[in-house]
Amino acid sequence: MEVVTSREIGSSMRLLRLATTQDAGELLGAWRIALLAAGYSVREPDENLGLLQLSFSGKGINNAQIAVPNRGQKNRAMIEIDATLDD
Repeated sequence: MEVVTSREIGSSMRLLRLATTQDAGELLGAWRIALLAAGYSVREPDENLGLLQLSFSGKGINNAQIAVPNRGQKNRAMIEIDATLDD
């Protein structure tokens, strides 16, 4: 997995973009299990949006989303993570 972009906007917003050859659906599933086990509140994805996504909050995170947009290169997925931290 490669970090493509990492940005901090102000004191509470974080943006991260990763590139991976791993299966993005499997990664999201593993991250969902890990977030639940760590006590985060995880919301079910909106299947109507047509992309893989995971939304969660808790433990210092007001709201966060991990998404796999429908773009990317063959055999390589882009994963976008954005989070708003609690003040």
